[in-house]
Amino acid sequence: ELSNWLEVALSKLSVEQRAVVEMTYYQGLHYNEIAKIMQCPENTVKTRMFHARKILARLLPELNGRSK
Repeated sequence: ELSNWLEVALSKLSVEQRAVVEMTYYQGLHYNEIAKIMQCPENTVKTRMFHARKILARLLPELNGRSK
């Protein structure tokens, strides 16, 4: 059930945000490595992760039926 919630929540992220989340948590890459792969500054990777976490923090409780 948790994996279904995560899949739905991740689908709500932008392509760039989802890529950063997947590379960080599923592939174990560091921000500097992700920046090289995505050909962008490391601070852009950090910003994308910041916004992705905010979205996920809002969506996951809603998907679980417990609004924040």
